[in-house]
Amino acid sequence: MARFCYGIRRVLSTAVVLSVFLLFRPAVEAQSEKEDSSCHNPFVNGVTRVSARLSVDLLIEVDDWPELTRLLEDFASTHGWSFRNTGRVDPGVLKTMYLSLCAENRVRIHVAEQRWAFQDYGPAPGRGVGVPIYGDVPEFVWRPVAVEIVEILETRWPDGVRFRGGDGRLIDRPEFLSVSPKPAE
Repeated sequence: MARFCYGIRRVLSTAVVLSVFLLFRPAVEAQSEKEDSSCHNPFVNGVTRVSARLSVDLLIEVDDWPELTRLLEDFASTHGWSFRNTGRVDPGVLKTMYLSLCAENRVRIHVAEQRWAFQDYGPAPGRGVGVPIYGDVPEFVWRPVAVEIVEILETRWPDGVRFRGGDGRLIDRPEFLSVSPKPAE
């Protein structure tokens, strides 16, 4: 009988904890959304799913990360975009590059890379640095941005720019990138 009571108490206490969690979770989520209502947060205004409009796969080494950071920061500055760099280095353990640049029209570029010391800071086999371009906006808004970003990357790393489809596989260069870019806004 004592074991039965202990089991019931355990089940009831778990139910109470889960109920409290589920009750307060929307408030916590709402608070974190309030904390970052900037263009860097892709989940503002009720957005629940985000997929890249174009995914660049850039074949560069960790030593090139500062230059990529500078190029993207310069792009953001030139176009009046917001830029965040939250990457870090834990010597002998991990190097991360987390870059976010975005415009108030919600076009967004988010680079998220991590390289581990135990893998000699190398990329996953067959992969480069992902430079995806996001935006729940019409083509005429995000495509000029994509054209200009790809041009910047190809100028610096002429043989290092590839493209990936939604399934992660390499794809041919999209046709729209052959057009001369209009300056991105």
